[in-house]
Amino acid sequence: MKAKPFLLSSLALSLALATGSASAGENADTVYVNGQVYTVNTDQAWAEAFAVKDGKFVKLGSSKEIMAFKDADSKVVDLKGQFVMPGFIDAHTHPVRVKMVENVFFNNSTANLEHKTPEEFGKLLQEYAKGRGADKEWIFGKAFSWSYFHNTGVTMDRHYLDKYIPDRPAAIEDEGGHVVVVNTRALELAGITKDTKAAEGGKILLDEKGEPNGHLVAGPAIQQVLKYHPAHRMKDVTEAAVESMKEINAFGITSVKVMEGDREQMQAYHDLDKAGKLTMDVNMHPYINEFYFGKSILPALKEKHKYETERFRVDGVKTFIDSSPFGRAAALHKPYAGSDDYGKLYTPYERFKDEMIMYNGMGLAVTTHTVGDRGMSLVLKAMEESAKVNGIEKVRELRNHIAHCFMVEDQDFARAKNVNATMEFSPGFWTPMPVYEMLAQDMPNGMEDIKNFFPIKKAIAEGNNYVAASDWSQSPLDPLQHIETLTTRRMPGASESEKSMNPDAVIPLENAIRSYTLNAAVSLRLEDKVGSLEKGKKANFQIMSNNLFEVPKNQVHAQYPTKVYYEGKLIAENDRKPVEAS
Repeated sequence: MKAKPFLLSSLALSLALATGSASAGENADTVYVNGQVYTVNTDQAWAEAFAVKDGKFVKLGSSKEIMAFKDADSKVVDLKGQFVMPGFIDAHTHPVRVKMVENVFFNNSTANLEHKTPEEFGKLLQEYAKGRGADKEWIFGKAFSWSYFHNTGVTMDRHYLDKYIPDRPAAIEDEGGHVVVVNTRALELAGITKDTKAAEGGKILLDEKGEPNGHLVAGPAIQQVLKYHPAHRMKDVTEAAVESMKEINAFGITSVKVMEGDREQMQAYHDLDKAGKLTMDVNMHPYINEFYFGKSILPALKEKHKYETERFRVDGVKTFIDSSPFGRAAALHKPYAGSDDYGKLYTPYERFKDEMIMYNGMGLAVTTHTVGDRGMSLVLKAMEESAKVNGIEKVRELRNHIAHCFMVEDQDFARAKNVNATMEFSPGFWTPMPVYEMLAQDMPNGMEDIKNFFPIKKAIAEGNNYVAASDWSQSPLDPLQHIETLTTRRMPGASESEKSMNPDAVIPLENAIRSYTLNAAVSLRLEDKVGSLEKGKKANFQIMSNNLFEVPKNQVHAQYPTKVYYEGKLIAENDRKPVEAS
């Protein structure tokens, strides 16, 4: 699809400037003319101009139409053919965690293809422990890739960590975030021995001698150790909220669904908005029990009204039905290769169902992390049970959210549509990745299962509300990187001759953009306010370096917003592609 702008000549613009004003009360604060404006509004997909007043769109149309909204006090911006689109909406992100890892904890990016040997990774740990982490009681952070250790003769376990961090507890996440490896000191501090049973939904793995090897699989087991980690400082949390917001805005994102939270984070966002410094809409879905450290959110939820503001809302909770395909912690309908193991549930179904019913009854949506196809089916079963108790219309209105959707059985798309669930797909993981070759050995149908991960194309065909989201920090924040990979299933920038993770599953650019704008707004229950450029909605928009519909598919990721506006105000400006935190 190509934009078809109807740009005014300088003479036509002069004539337009001379036209009369709109009716009383409609004159705009700013009018933008001569643009290529992609609205994501199916009733008016393209315009060349728009008017903004009091932070909202007054009208979109031709430059001549929009100039009628100018008066003596209005500002006129000549877009000179630039491409304009709505601000992005990231429906799954962990901004405070990202900056806590960057500023406070150990941090190693596995988002690129740069390989590290075990010795190189160990040196990074050692440098942190002796440098920025020298005063820390614990060494905690992310992430290592299992590929660092594949076919090296070196095992990533407690003994490996002991070699580099022998003097205090250490806990390092894998690249998926659902396996944490701890050293011997951490196991000792938590009292974990060969006789310790893992909390329900988790695994404490043992070595060939029957001793704990340091692998903690899924939150319940991770929490058995990390509950001894010192509490976060409010100062660090507030700084993380501020810094992450600046980075989010720089990438053109003007609304987010934060999939974490606690009383400190609620306070931070509350204070930012009350001070007039919150430059994005924030919906928060905190963990029912904080994934790594185990703290319950229920006491803070009961007082959420103290923290909510015009732009900040706590309207859901986050939970898990299963965990990760690594460590066979995804719940499958078929057993893992060469076994009778169908994977482990993170949360027992009966408890999960009761939580779904309870939180929906409180008027809160439930976001559920699910990876396996059996996990997906059970999430939908719980939503259906909630609909029987709370009423189908209430459940549909809440828009319960299914995070990741790695594997989905064909019949489950219709079930998800019936309960109006948001189906979220994770583009940071659907390109060819070296770790998939290892994972294929475990999957029931090998690489065929992996090829069919993240079936967003089927969700579109079935009429589901589909969204793509970063899951920052587990994958990069940049929406344009993910939008490109939605349309190619290749690594960003890869040519058509390079390897694709199932080219039959790609989707058109229009759908990819919609997944990061209007559909995401629906998932936040903000579609009447944001997500498209329409009269009466917030003037959240971005001016792009190039028209996304006119650049080669593999160059979409290289584009960037030159200017980003929230409620009509300029909040970010770039003269080159923003650099993302590692």
